[in-house]
Amino acid sequence: MSQIETIKENFTAVAFRVARLFFVLVQIMNVDPMYQYSLRFYKGIYLRALENGMAAYKGNRNERKTFYIKEFTKLLYEGICRSLFEKDKLLFSMLICFKIMDEVGVLDQREIRFIMTGGTSVEM
Repeated sequence: MSQIETIKENFTAVAFRVARLFFVLVQIMNVDPMYQYSLRFYKGIYLRALENGMAAYKGNRNERKTFYIKEFTKLLYEGICRSLFEKDKLLFSMLICFKIMDEVGVLDQREIRFIMTGGTSVEM
């Protein structure tokens, strides 16, 4: 039981990243109604990342965890960008970047507000 608990704790970061990036897909669906992605599609990307990790990576748990996170993020980005219009690819990249920065804890809301509004003066 303790071994299972240890493995679960080691891969919580992977599950956290996968869950957070799902909401980026929900946000991109609001941009254009054509962008509809199923949970089956998302799960397929996750399973492909796991298969790539099992086949290619035999390192320790921490290195494997980092590999899974990077591999999933890369596969998701490539898979979604194939179906996006060129004008929406930068928006998708920005949403993923903001979500990852928020996860790591380096997202500053003042900087986001500046990016969204520009250098204008706004009364709060």
